[in-house]
Amino acid sequence: MKYTPRPHQSETITFYKKHDRAYDASTMGCGKTFCVIYDVNNRLNVNPKSKTLILAPKSLLETVWQNDFTKFTPHIITSIAIAPTEKRLAAFQKPANVYITNIDALVWLSNRPTDFWDDYETIIVDESTAIKNDSGRTKAALKIKKYFKYRRCLSGTPTAGLLTDLFYQYLFLDDGASLGTSFTKFRNQVLISKQTGPHPKMVTWSNKPGREKVLAHLLKPMTIRHILEDVEDMPPTVKYTYTFKLNKVMRKAYDEMKANAQVTLTTGTVNAINAAALTTKLLQCASGAVINTETQINHLIDTQRYDLVLDLVQQTKHSVVFYNWKHQREYMVEQAIKRKITHSYIDGTVSFTKRKTIIDDYQSGKYTTIFLQLKSSSHGLTLTQATHTIWSCPSYLSDYYKQANHRVYRMGQTKRTTIINIEAEDTLDNVVYTKLNTKLNAMELLTEAL
Repeated sequence: MKYTPRPHQSETITFYKKHDRAYDASTMGCGKTFCVIYDVNNRLNVNPKSKTLILAPKSLLETVWQNDFTKFTPHIITSIAIAPTEKRLAAFQKPANVYITNIDALVWLSNRPTDFWDDYETIIVDESTAIKNDSGRTKAALKIKKYFKYRRCLSGTPTAGLLTDLFYQYLFLDDGASLGTSFTKFRNQVLISKQTGPHPKMVTWSNKPGREKVLAHLLKPMTIRHILEDVEDMPPTVKYTYTFKLNKVMRKAYDEMKANAQVTLTTGTVNAINAAALTTKLLQCASGAVINTETQINHLIDTQRYDLVLDLVQQTKHSVVFYNWKHQREYMVEQAIKRKITHSYIDGTVSFTKRKTIIDDYQSGKYTTIFLQLKSSSHGLTLTQATHTIWSCPSYLSDYYKQANHRVYRMGQTKRTTIINIEAEDTLDNVVYTKLNTKLNAMELLTEAL
């Protein structure tokens, strides 16, 4: 190994040696990836034929996992497997020690023949909250787990609020030894339901008081967690909120959309799916955009928040800016060019290779700012060159928000850091920002905001 583990990392590596099934729930920035790589290296020293499968968000396959294997253990051969099917299958047929693929490949993997799994010993699910629900990929993960003696889950946010988030992740690890095999039974043990509207489906779930301690006791034997601030001497971080008023056109559009949403809510026709759609539309409207009903393309009408973002960028030496939608990035890039601000951006269209180059260039000081699409960039990136994280608008995905803030505030950061939230006055923005430390539910947000 080319790197000496920090004391807390050594503790995690020792934990892995003692436990075939383990969950590393250390907070973001603690270096969980390195500990897994060290563990894989130990496994190969014992059994050179051992194969490892790593499942991770697509954006992390090369930029985090393959790069870290190359950096720390260049003797370990890796193969990245991504769609389409022919390309993915070819990657799995290559001789390698570690096969790295995206979590969405789980269903495809669950249909492989038994001999496909020969010599596999270890499976690692990075950002394992991807299997926290009873989805197709969760079912697939539960189907293939039998082929692996060693199972690892990684997430700095194993639950964003509801304790039921833990059920399927630990079922995957220990076959139900800790939390049982019935989700309904577990839910009734740890949650309380409350009717929040006239429709039978308008129910809000909350944790039963004191159940967190009970679960902590049950899960402690197979869980290790380090808090970044406890294991590293981190510089302080502060948070600010900048507010502005929507212009008259957008104020009218937002209020009309809000009134329509109120009618929908009171008629009892809102379920979890269209509640999420309504919430997203309100946030889009608050972002200054109107939607063309024919093309479904957002058109930016109110640019105040983005002009403010660029003003803040110019006041900082290095920053990262998170956004949700294409129209936001297009305007901010256009303004960055006009203001001669050195910049780049990462979204789902940026290739793995280009992504790595952008990150390396940013870390070397080439860019003043980098615009990051939230779902493409909230996990795995190390951007400690930055001192400011600027939210051009909120996202009600609280786990993404927490993860994204730790792209800057993480191990290796030596400077004071600042988080800035941009908020449109008297909109859903305020409700979202004030609740981002809890599990956010679209139905709850709508109910409170309306």
